[in-house]
Amino acid sequence: MDFYIEGLNLAAFEYRCKTFKKSFRFGERFTPWNCPHCRSGRLIAKQESFIKTNEQVFLDAEEVIFSFSGNFDCDTCHNKTSTIGHGAIRTRYDSDSETGQCHEWEDETCLPTFFSPQVSLFQPVQGTPASVVDALNRSFMIAWIDISASCNILRTVVEKLFNEKWPDIKGKTLHRKIEALQRYSVEDPISMKVCTYLTAIKFLGNEASHDDVLEERDLAVAFELIEQILITLYDSRQQKLDVWAKMVTDAKGRPIK
Repeated sequence: MDFYIEGLNLAAFEYRCKTFKKSFRFGERFTPWNCPHCRSGRLIAKQESFIKTNEQVFLDAEEVIFSFSGNFDCDTCHNKTSTIGHGAIRTRYDSDSETGQCHEWEDETCLPTFFSPQVSLFQPVQGTPASVVDALNRSFMIAWIDISASCNILRTVVEKLFNEKWPDIKGKTLHRKIEALQRYSVEDPISMKVCTYLTAIKFLGNEASHDDVLEERDLAVAFELIEQILITLYDSRQQKLDVWAKMVTDAKGRPIK
């Protein structure tokens, strides 16, 4: 019981810290994002390709806040991706453990709030239906500026999944469809896990529809749930491992002798 409580507390802490917004620093080799043009290259931030505006100085000149606009370059296809956002230059202090001297340095970070074309927060596995990918991209597009609206679109992603994967399951509401899928999947633990994830996304989508209370962590978790659902349903490697695991379990040992 103590182990369960500790695990639950850890999970709650990790949920609280979950994020999808990432920052970058000039001088780093790569930014955190893949190129939206070729999907395989990495975006690079060159300082000469960015413009800073609206600089404001705070805390006795130890912090400078600014807005920025500019273009990332792809290291593979060399296409450009436009972005806007805000950043900060903060004065940091380090002490030399040997000499005791204090060194002052500036730490500059930039946080994008918009991309064009839109970057993917994760790459859907090969085989994901186009209608699902299109809805997912719409969610990605507004994730930085409207968390609730982005999460609400994830309900549409789930609806598209039902249309593509389980077209025979009917229901007037998403809740009814998930309940029907649970009845059909009662003896399939993998499908039951998918149902649990779908239900979680439905509840987050409900909150997004009725109250503007969702935070970044809620949307970040919803994206991770969707990603895992797509891996479970469409990743051939995952499906192969599921079959192998069942073969070994059914044989209670080596399935091929």
